[in-house]
Amino acid sequence: MVNNQIPELADLFPFRNSHEVRLSLEDGWLGLIADFRHGPGIPVSGELTDTEKSDLFKAALTDLTGNHRRLRSILEDAYFSFQRFTYVGPWKDGMLSWPHLQNHLVEWINEMILPEVLRRNEARVLLAVPQPPHFNFIEISKALWVLECEESSLQGTAFALEGIGLVTCDHVLGSNTLAFRADAIHDKRRVEVIGRESALDLAILQIDGESPGNLVSDTADDLRQMAHLAICGYPNYRLGDTGTIVPGLVVGFRTVSGIRRILTNAPIVAGASGAPVLNAAGRVIGVAVTGADRMENAQDTENHSIIPIDALKLIKRNA
Repeated sequence: MVNNQIPELADLFPFRNSHEVRLSLEDGWLGLIADFRHGPGIPVSGELTDTEKSDLFKAALTDLTGNHRRLRSILEDAYFSFQRFTYVGPWKDGMLSWPHLQNHLVEWINEMILPEVLRRNEARVLLAVPQPPHFNFIEISKALWVLECEESSLQGTAFALEGIGLVTCDHVLGSNTLAFRADAIHDKRRVEVIGRESALDLAILQIDGESPGNLVSDTADDLRQMAHLAICGYPNYRLGDTGTIVPGLVVGFRTVSGIRRILTNAPIVAGASGAPVLNAAGRVIGVAVTGADRMENAQDTENHSIIPIDALKLIKRNA
């Protein structure tokens, strides 16, 4: 039954283990206890203890043809577990009632075996895929800025990076780009480009005044596929937008201009270019660079890519 219905989980059931069956054949009833042990081995038979015989006899007198749930209400919990099946049923003329035994088996599997199998399978899956991290967007957003150039109709995201300045993508900068906080749209500040590299599509900016927050960088050199990340920015920013945090995974890598860009399944939408990309520890490992023009078109491209933050060291700063 297990092999036919859920073969992908069959290895988690106890039935492939060695087992010992101990039974008692009495006048009109049969009682058995099957124990499934760890590891392969030859099935063996054994004797019930006097206490077990006494308990099964009392169960037979109480209700011989009831279902498995009824039997569990009569016997102690020690008779039933993931690795122990106990049965009491009718026995006549050297024959047992297979439909009755089968019903007991099915109930035992559904109520005691299957929940544990599903739990173990979930644990197995979680070992293969890391647990998603938790990101504090309120703190992260203190370092985020909206970039906008009305003359060039360009928009993007920038972020304050500790020890560096304001970081963004080169392609979002226009002829007169201003920076402002999403919660202080009337406080627009002029930006000064202190370093840029169009081939890498990165730029470092300076603005008047201090940023309410700064992010800390990490390295993307050790990043592997299926690692968790989050993109924090202002896709297609409109007045009143809070900004978004989009969790995702590293799905691959692609070389552009000699730099190994990071590919993700988290959609990057126009306006989020220049946004910081955080690892599970909340540190910046990259800058969002390419994606789709709108969220509804996000599935039209696989090129949701990220420039590793390590590429900042290749930017030449203005003298």
